[in-house]
Amino acid sequence: MQQFPLFPPPDFDLEHARELAYLVEQAYQEFASGPDGQWQLAPSPRQQLAGAYTDVVPFTGTIRLQPRLWNILVRHLRIPAWLVPHKTITESFGFIARRGTNIYLVFRGTKTRADWWEDLHMEQLPVPTGMLPKRSGVDWSGAAVESGVLTLYLTLRETILRGIQRYAPPHRLYVTGHSLGACLAMLAVPDLMANTAFTGDAKPVIYNFGQPRFVNREFARALFTERCQTFRVVHTEDIVPTLMPSVPVLWFANARHHLFYAHTGVPIDFTKTYSEATPDKEQLLLANHAMATYRAALWHKEPGAAGAEGAVGATGAVGAAGTTGARGAAGLPAIARVDNSA
Repeated sequence: MQQFPLFPPPDFDLEHARELAYLVEQAYQEFASGPDGQWQLAPSPRQQLAGAYTDVVPFTGTIRLQPRLWNILVRHLRIPAWLVPHKTITESFGFIARRGTNIYLVFRGTKTRADWWEDLHMEQLPVPTGMLPKRSGVDWSGAAVESGVLTLYLTLRETILRGIQRYAPPHRLYVTGHSLGACLAMLAVPDLMANTAFTGDAKPVIYNFGQPRFVNREFARALFTERCQTFRVVHTEDIVPTLMPSVPVLWFANARHHLFYAHTGVPIDFTKTYSEATPDKEQLLLANHAMATYRAALWHKEPGAAGAEGAVGATGAVGAAGTTGARGAAGLPAIARVDNSA
């Protein structure tokens, strides 16, 4: 496999991006441990000098599964939702954690059929006004997002706001996610600016991985005007960031409503190309989108390779790829093997 590495702009903090990628993989590990698992968030073997993560608050979301036709009837014909046959599934989607003065809000991506169900809700819905900033003077009117992402986020919101509201500047808030988790992370940003102390000069900093389009142009324009530091790491061979059309689409359930999907943030591209030993197409699609591939790109290593993570020193900054820390040269033994397929 050949890799064309990242060439990020000067304000892209590669050290923070590496740490955030590790935390996203920890969110996948949290999900893999199951509801009764013994998952604990801890630094990798090379991060011990940076100090432990504390005040960890996991959060779960609820997905309501119901036939697509019933979903349309509920939304457009105002049929009471309680009349519709459905199944409710609760899953872990991430956590809040603190290390020093850094606060982290971390989301995992799609892992189950129920998650895919939420991904496939194409219709866009307006973002509730209570989730939109008003103090900045930026016009958020008309901001809309994919309905499945919004519905899922609303089941996470109370725990997230309650966890973040415990902190204020000079703490620094970092928001991150992969795939569906990147969408949830992006939707959380205006809500956090509107309902926590992280606004003005203390706005959240966003590093996302493999994020598809899910917002409309009004949302993207308002976020750009807010001047949040927002980066979107993209594998050029990953199909997911290209999903949802960037041209107007006529929504079949409402002939007067068109869908406009836009990207958010500064794209940071990298490319991996495969040799003749290329896996089959299905495996290739999953490998191109896997969080392990994104993490490896930040270290210019193969996914799961030893030494794919650097050391964190006393200052808490992740060091150069392959640097041996106080604990030796171990990388991410458990995390690198997690199948972060979406």
